[in-house]
Amino acid sequence: TLHVFEIKFDSIPKVKKLSRSIYHGHNFKRYNFIYDSALYSIGGTGLFGQCTKLIKFDFDVREWFEVEVKYCPVDVEQILTSWIYKDTLNYVFIKRSINEPFNSVYRDVIFAKVDLVNNQYHNAGIAKHINPSILALNNPGDLVFDSERYQVFALGGSAENGNYRIFDKKNWSFFSSKFLNHTPRINGLSYCYVDDNKLFYRDNNGLVDSAIITSDSKINEFNSLHLFEPPNNKSNSAVVFVIYIFLFLIIIGLGLFFIRTRIVKKDNVNDGGKEFRNSIREIIEIERTLIQFKSKLITRAELDLALRIGHLSSDTMKANRSVLLKRINTRGRVHVDSKRSPADKRNFEYYVS
Repeated sequence: TLHVFEIKFDSIPKVKKLSRSIYHGHNFKRYNFIYDSALYSIGGTGLFGQCTKLIKFDFDVREWFEVEVKYCPVDVEQILTSWIYKDTLNYVFIKRSINEPFNSVYRDVIFAKVDLVNNQYHNAGIAKHINPSILALNNPGDLVFDSERYQVFALGGSAENGNYRIFDKKNWSFFSSKFLNHTPRINGLSYCYVDDNKLFYRDNNGLVDSAIITSDSKINEFNSLHLFEPPNNKSNSAVVFVIYIFLFLIIIGLGLFFIRTRIVKKDNVNDGGKEFRNSIREIIEIERTLIQFKSKLITRAELDLALRIGHLSSDTMKANRSVLLKRINTRGRVHVDSKRSPADKRNFEYYVS
């Protein structure tokens, strides 16, 4: 979509066109940059249209291709400005909206980041219903030097007094420099550049002067980050609040359940101990009664009377008889064995020993 040329500086400079794709315009305010030895481009306006995609030039096939960015929104109406800092592409765009009139000057503006290592989009902030003209924006057409952190823009001015602005990519802030104040406008011989945090100016005679970029050397600094709020800040806070309330209720519920379980368990232990003591006394009384039948056969009815369960229902007597005989035989003071009655095999007789 863009023309790409190769210029070889030799004794006779040579220019060669590399791109073979059809030119589509959108050249104004387009940001071209190199990352990891690859040529990228984003944004741009012209020919009554906007480019909102990140594209990359393939030198092997000599064509531009769109970069697939994960989670990138589709409601991008216009990219206002963009810059790269380290491994991150930063850009600011107007969000397409059906609620705002087409000619409205107030729009929702998004501050976005793209991690160029894994091509992943991240929403860094939103400025709702603002006039985009109040943002501090850079114009690639005025760019004269681009370093890792700083960009130098020449905004015209007179030959004796140029108008320079410096852009801090890390903090998204524009400022003028005392060092470049009242400095002649650059031309074909003079030049302005940045190395690390030091600003240089070379005049027409090749003389170089420099100054360190510090907070004291900045004048008229303006930062646009304060206009942007974190995305879904209120919504996220509400969700976090609900989660905390939910966890609090769970903890309270578990605490009450634990306390109730301890109380019930304690009551059961106490009741069980009382029941156990009562049953021991009853067992002793039953054993004294059974001793009277030692070496004798007794009927089931006589046994039930000795076990003191004769007043219970048939099923209840059967269950209690089994439990009591097991406990008595385990204690060993007296032993009761069941035998089938010779007279009626359907009934049992019990021998006490």
